Amino acid sequence: MYRSTTPDLALLALHVPHWAVPPAYAPTAAEGMVGAVLAGHPDHDLAWTVIDQLTSSYGHAVSKPGAPPQVVQAAGRWQLGAHLAAAAVVARLQADDADPALIKLATELVTQAWPWWGQVSEPSLARLHAGLTAHRHITAWGTPAGTAFELTDLIRCATRPGDAQLPAAQHRLIARLVQQPTRLHGLHQLLPADPTT
Repeated sequence: MYRSTTPDLALLALHVPHWAVPPAYAPTAAEGMVGAVLAGHPDHDLAWTVIDQLTSSYGHAVSKPGAPPQVVQAAGRWQLGAHLAAAAVVARLQADDADPALIKLATELVTQAWPWWGQVSEPSLARLHAGLTAHRHITAWGTPAGTAFELTDLIRCATRPGDAQLPAAQHRLIARLVQQPTRLHGLHQLLPADPTT
């Protein structure tokens, strides 16, 4: 089973771009998200193998060449936790039969940040545009009951440019969903069976 070894934030800042440096409270938040998602998985050994592969993939995507393994692991686990939280928002909209246009906009937000499981993109104008488009839509049409806060946090993840703003926005989204674990049941089914293919 995975054991967390979190490097010093100064070490992370040396090897990871500022927009991807996890906050000091990242280990607890990310582990809580991953644990809540995997709670219903029937095969924990397989699930943790997939999680470890995804963690490595995300970590290498945001770390500079030569980054220490603990940096890659910490940065990767944070991105995985944030991606799971973002995917949970879209899954909730789909389960609630929300407005198809809103589901499409939320899906685009997630895809702009994490094009696929194990991949992550840096903040960009495309991410900002996707976030602002979703914001305009919910301002004009409203949000389904029970998802307004999650959608707002997801939009912040797209529109915050970096520094401490983006990790803080991701943390708000993760923390909000970890406090509602029933919304995460079945989310493990979205994970790829083999992230290396």
